Amino acid sequence: MLLAKALAVVAGFLMFSVACNDLADEAIDRVNLAGDRRRPLATGAAGRREFTLTGAVSVSTTTLPGPTSAKGPLSTSMRTASQVP
Repeated sequence: MLLAKALAVVAGFLMFSVACNDLADEAIDRVNLAGDRRRPLATGAAGRREFTLTGAVSVSTTTLPGPTSAKGPLSTSMRTASQVP
């Protein structure tokens, strides 16, 4: 269960990071990567609203309290990481 919480935190952080990066790089991606299907924001396949929502939802997985922890999964995973020799 603890591993699942840690993985949820990592996945949420990575999704948040990708969404923020794509939002920040939108203008340059429209020039350098025009037509690249791996950049849905630059090609117009997705909008800023979708990326903002993705970032907000994914970061919530790292900050909301977990079902068994009053402090949330982030503090649980950090506490566990600090105990690794």
